[in-house]
Amino acid sequence: MSQSITSLGSVNRLQATKRIANEIFSTQLSGKAVKFTNCEVDTIATDGDDDVSVSMTYHDNKVRLPFTAGTYKLDSASFTVTDLSITPGQDPDIKNRVRDVKLWNGERGSIQWSVGRSKSTKVAQFWKENIKAGESTFGHNPDELNFAFMGRMDLTISGGVFTVPTTFTIEKAAIGQGSSGATNNWWFGCSRGTNVGGYRVRCSAMSESGQPLWFYFLRGGVGNDVDEIRLDEVESPGPFVTMFLQPNYVGESIMNKWQNPQRSPPYVTYYTSKQADTLKLHVKDGLLYDVNNELFDTSESNFGHLNVPSAIFVLSTDARSIYASRQHKLYMFHHSSMLAGGDVFSAGEISVEEGVIKWMSNASGHYKPDAATAYKQFKIALWNQGYRTPFPLKPLNQAMLDLLDRH
Repeated sequence: MSQSITSLGSVNRLQATKRIANEIFSTQLSGKAVKFTNCEVDTIATDGDDDVSVSMTYHDNKVRLPFTAGTYKLDSASFTVTDLSITPGQDPDIKNRVRDVKLWNGERGSIQWSVGRSKSTKVAQFWKENIKAGESTFGHNPDELNFAFMGRMDLTISGGVFTVPTTFTIEKAAIGQGSSGATNNWWFGCSRGTNVGGYRVRCSAMSESGQPLWFYFLRGGVGNDVDEIRLDEVESPGPFVTMFLQPNYVGESIMNKWQNPQRSPPYVTYYTSKQADTLKLHVKDGLLYDVNNELFDTSESNFGHLNVPSAIFVLSTDARSIYASRQHKLYMFHHSSMLAGGDVFSAGEISVEEGVIKWMSNASGHYKPDAATAYKQFKIALWNQGYRTPFPLKPLNQAMLDLLDRH
């Protein structure tokens, strides 16, 4: 419903809240006569600013939020208001508050705010205090705005590299509205964002597992609707760190490189891709399963560098495929065996009970991975497949990894 309040001229900034007045009446306020004619008024309050009109009409200010980021799909999204600024007198019913949540999803989502449309430098100043010029799609600061909202934006996406929906959070996004000529003009930005040109801003987001992601938003430019903020690209801020087979192990499958020189063939076994598939693990219902669709468990394993039954594992450079073996035979079967000495994104040992990972270590003399990196990349791969149970890292430093050589 649209509601109007007759202008009160130079009365100190007057804010009116709704009550139907069915007759003409007058009153005295701060020594000035005020007349109301058939308007919706309840109370009048002053806050010290002179010459501010409170003439307003509530509007449903709708902004469209299309999602067109390639093979990715937007499953759900929310914007939780953490701070706001509205031109004085443009929300007399206080319809907009901190902690309000706006929801949308799919390729053609939209949200709206019910508020008046009157621009002011006050709102623009609020924007500038929160969003730098280079953190918005326009790449400059606004002079005046009708209103502006700061908030946490949560985006749950699937597709691309994600086999299950994964939520990423932009901690501080900003949505505002001003005007350009006769049309209303929406603004978008994000704290610590980067204007990349072409009326686009890149916003950093993070998943609960610690995986970073970049979201690109388009707002502005010739041919782009003024009431549309388009999310048109999703990008990883960089590839995973690749871990290489240590040089002294290269060729171990065809000659004695590091093995006992008195040994004769067979050398270290390197699996074919078909053989490796027999060691592949997958996540189902939040648990780890083997290729036979049985809960993976290492309790019967007869080895473990930390004196606990465990399995050796590697994460493929597709950032998804995890291979694990409960066998680890000196000179014959090692981390390098599972992917034929190929590069990996993580390697080490895991202890697993009925599909639940109890801990992980970076124990691998063949790859000698940095503990924190191996742990992070392994967790991300699991998270993207739906594994959510936390597990600790038992790190080995470089000196300890050196002791694993030839083991």
